[in-house]
Amino acid sequence: MTHRSPLRLCATLTLALLGSMAIGSGSARADTVGSAGALESLTLYSSSSTEYENRHGELVVREAGNIARTYYFGGSRCAYQTLASDQLDLLGRTVNRNGVTVTPYYVSGVSGSRCVVGFSMQGA
Repeated sequence: MTHRSPLRLCATLTLALLGSMAIGSGSARADTVGSAGALESLTLYSSSSTEYENRHGELVVREAGNIARTYYFGGSRCAYQTLASDQLDLLGRTVNRNGVTVTPYYVSGVSGSRCVVGFSMQGA
């Protein structure tokens, strides 16, 4: 039976921990570009809403083929993925506006939710 000195064991554990941290930080999620479409709806929840803990809001983009795709932001569903108030204002002015397409950028959230982290807009 071999015995390791406490100092050597501590150094080995430290290196293993640092290695696992480096692997974890290297696997940061990249933004995914969603399909462009018309912004059909924007829903915002106040902090007094029962939905707020789960999500702070959602937007629905009507994609080609008449597919309604929902993107979420904030709350436990999309922790740390929030939109700034000026972004929300811009989206609000774009809902159902003819000739304007929105392309969402998202990361995966809880249970495969699409968590919006940005967007681009294009006029006709």
